[in-house]
Amino acid sequence: MTRALVLSGGGGKGAFEVGALQQLIHQQQLDFDLFCGTSVGAINAAFLAQGASWSEQAEGIQTLAAKWFTLSGSRDIYRRNRFGLLNLLFGGALFSPVGLKRLIHSLIRPEKLRTGKRLMIPAVALEDGELYYADSGKEADCLEMERFVLASASIPVYFPPVIIRGKHWVDGGTRDLTPLSVVVKEAPQEIVVITTYPINSDLEPIFPPFRQFNNTLAIVKRILDILNAEIGSNDLRVVNKVNQRMSMLPRPQNTRIILVAPKQPLPTGGLSFSPKLIREYFQHGQQAAVSPRVFR
Repeated sequence: MTRALVLSGGGGKGAFEVGALQQLIHQQQLDFDLFCGTSVGAINAAFLAQGASWSEQAEGIQTLAAKWFTLSGSRDIYRRNRFGLLNLLFGGALFSPVGLKRLIHSLIRPEKLRTGKRLMIPAVALEDGELYYADSGKEADCLEMERFVLASASIPVYFPPVIIRGKHWVDGGTRDLTPLSVVVKEAPQEIVVITTYPINSDLEPIFPPFRQFNNTLAIVKRILDILNAEIGSNDLRVVNKVNQRMSMLPRPQNTRIILVAPKQPLPTGGLSFSPKLIREYFQHGQQAAVSPRVFR
């Protein structure tokens, strides 16, 4: 069976994905042939894609969890730029992702990607809005995968764009928070989708309460979260509908979808990387993966 893994964005809530994957890989013995993730999901997916076998992926998820647990706070990921909001007036960003760069550099090796499983990472070009999927199966992309992963995790306004091949690339989640559609085109027999936001019975995203109406940046982030989660959930609805129609054919050829999502909105703080929240997200992920939703 060919099995793909799709990981959504979500900042510090990426620890939820790691907890879920530890359960799926170690307890349910799942391995994956294709990895695709956006934003923080790109980081998790890129590291695990370097594992060419179940045993390497099982070892990899343990290493990845340990790396998450070493984070002592947001300063391990980013630092506030000296002039704050003034940077925005001159094309800068609020934060400098110095720790994020170090983290990604410590996790990703082109030589391991070449011998591992296929990896696809979305990023968006500011020049023309192009949504590009960097593919480890392409040598040029493989060599620059570290930068594509950084770009996919670069939230506009918060972090600066990453220049690759003459274009300015930012968070793939601005157009594809849960990159399911591109994976469906590869026709795997099973796709495991892990989102950092809950999804109701109608496959619609559920959001936590919002009260920061005097915080412009919080409002912008909220709008992006709503738009992006809707894109991901819409992909799920489309795949589910296609599967329902395919099941009516004499020889059904539908793709089995396994969805792991929080039962309730995770505690707030998507850009928080406090040890307490990371442990909490991780445990929520483990629990959610015990009884995932299955669509045939």
